[in-house]
Amino acid sequence: MVNAHCADAMICISNCDKITPGMLMAAMRLNIPAVFVSGGPMEAGKVVAPEAKPDLENIKVIDVRNMTKNITKLDLVDAMVVAADPDASNDKVAQYERSACPTCGSCSGMFTANSMNCLTEAIGLSLPGNGSLLATHADRKQLFLDAAKTIVKITERYYKDGDESILPRGIAGKKAFLNAMTLDIAMGGSTNTILHLLATAQEAEVDFTLNDIDSLSRKVPQLCKVAPNTQQYHMEDVHRAGGIMNILAELDRVDLLYTDLPTVHSPTLKDAINRYDLMNNPSEPITTFFRAAPAGIPTQTAFSQDVRFPSVDDDRKNGCIHSYEHAFSKEGGLAVLFGNLAEDGCVVKTAGVDESI
Repeated sequence: MVNAHCADAMICISNCDKITPGMLMAAMRLNIPAVFVSGGPMEAGKVVAPEAKPDLENIKVIDVRNMTKNITKLDLVDAMVVAADPDASNDKVAQYERSACPTCGSCSGMFTANSMNCLTEAIGLSLPGNGSLLATHADRKQLFLDAAKTIVKITERYYKDGDESILPRGIAGKKAFLNAMTLDIAMGGSTNTILHLLATAQEAEVDFTLNDIDSLSRKVPQLCKVAPNTQQYHMEDVHRAGGIMNILAELDRVDLLYTDLPTVHSPTLKDAINRYDLMNNPSEPITTFFRAAPAGIPTQTAFSQDVRFPSVDDDRKNGCIHSYEHAFSKEGGLAVLFGNLAEDGCVVKTAGVDESI
């Protein structure tokens, strides 16, 4: 399509599981200026405790703006689990089904779509917040506008100044793929991301293999545990804790990233991390950005609300994002296994495996 229309540059608007990796592969193949911006994650579903006795006939989702207790967060998987539970009442199943997917956007947890959108931040092809900012929030409209401004700037840099460092292959080299996988392991992302990153690296002609991933999995800690690995945290909570830039900041503090790499929005990844790091730069514009919150109202309209959390989550011991010192585990949320059952390797999402195993 892009070749047929002789496009000089492109904005890749993606969201679902296969769309983001498909567009990443196309960007590497075409190697023209490109910026990624996703539709964003949906708000997590919320249900109240049984004693609250909600009106199950009329309820679509619980309005949580003024509620602080008796709330359970959930996503589509929770609805599937409760529907398969023979001990669950029909009322409970109905409540979960009605509340699981309350808004537009990709799934509310760290599933494939959101994982891939987060990885575009680590690679350097999307703006900060791309992976975590809610689809319903007005701030995402500004993200789209900023992406439009960015593509104009980098297109001019390439065609006018001959700057090839801002082309997809100039940004997404071997070190950028290692950064993306480091993030994926630290945040306990979807195992599908490994397939997609390997395919994208092949299009970029980058030598990135399962052996690289295996090596990273043994030294990268798990700093984040998000649905479906827990009901406590969803993508809206990742954003409140500083989003992907703050997971990267924690990794950078223990020298697990290559930060001297260019991005579409900043001279280097290090510059971006320094600007968005809540622990070192809790400036008003940055904290306001990360306080973007769910409205708790069912809607299929993007950019339709501007609710904010009262504060950001900067608790790196017990919050959504942990520091290295307080990591969930010193080895990451994904692991590559080799053996007689998988001679060429297989992948396990250790973030979702019980500690006793």
